[in-house]
Amino acid sequence: MKSTVLEAVDASEDEAWHRIVTLKLGPCTDLSPAAKKVIELDYGMTDGSVELECRQALLFYTLKRLGLLDDQAASPEVLQIALLNREEISPLLPKTNRTS
Repeated sequence: MKSTVLEAVDASEDEAWHRIVTLKLGPCTDLSPAAKKVIELDYGMTDGSVELECRQALLFYTLKRLGLLDDQAASPEVLQIALLNREEISPLLPKTNRTS
């Protein structure tokens, strides 16, 4: 019986799947203080931020779903949240999808 590619891959060696990345989210800085407070309450933020964990392998899709990729730029009123640790996270994205 022929070996398939799936059989040849050891899932325990998939570092991007096993690495957990912490996204630090906060309200967009361009929002009014009242709007920031609403966002903090809506997202359960403490001291202006909340952490969201995801697998590195799913990082691009998580940022895309949240509208936080650079090519998804929207007004602060539409986006409402910002990625506070973008510089830390960007190197973990696939090279063709880096946001900085």
